[in-house]
Amino acid sequence: MKIERKKDAIIMVNERGEEIAALEYREVNNVYHLMSTYVNPAYRGQGLAGELMEEMVTLLKEQDAKASPVCGYAVKYFSLHPEYKEYLDR
Repeated sequence: MKIERKKDAIIMVNERGEEIAALEYREVNNVYHLMSTYVNPAYRGQGLAGELMEEMVTLLKEQDAKASPVCGYAVKYFSLHPEYKEYLDR
């Protein structure tokens, strides 16, 4: 499986190139509003959403940006990872 960055999303594709997971966001003034996280039901329970969030944290570091979690998964992820609180827009 491979992670790719798109204009308004970070996606994961399988070996056939099919999108199996996505983290959609909207960037406004260097704040990434994390709108939704989706994993294809056939791939759930494998930590893929967490991998997408790790890629988002990498993006935030690279862009010296902040995150504003909107979707429930992103909110929970940041609450479980206090080491990333510096990247929250609060």
